[in-house]
Amino acid sequence: MKSWVLIVLLFFSVKGFGQLKEVKLVDENVYEKSGATNLRKVQNIEKAKELAIFDINQGEPFILLQGSIAPSVSMSDFEYEETFGVNYFRQGCSGIDLKIAEAYNFEIFNFLTSRFKNSWIREIRMDAVGLKKWKEN
Repeated sequence: MKSWVLIVLLFFSVKGFGQLKEVKLVDENVYEKSGATNLRKVQNIEKAKELAIFDINQGEPFILLQGSIAPSVSMSDFEYEETFGVNYFRQGCSGIDLKIAEAYNFEIFNFLTSRFKNSWIREIRMDAVGLKKWKEN
């Protein structure tokens, strides 16, 4: 009887976890060569904009998120990335200069607006760097 209960519980746990959606991860080479990764070396806003345009042209734009010690990730993040063709860039605790990060994200936000109108704004993470400031302009 105990083994029967164990088998039933095991079956349902496997079925429950088996329903997780497969997510697309960014290729490590794409990540390492992206403009977002190179922003830490950037000293001026124009270069940050150029890197954003580079990422857009490569088909791998990133949205920079506020840095934190333990960045959170949810399934809705992956759904957003897939729907709008962007990737969230979690900076960790050593973030990029705020003005540089905002300039990069503003280019990405403008790209998303030109491609999807305002539909992307409803679902974006609110901790995207410069989002509030961009909305005000």
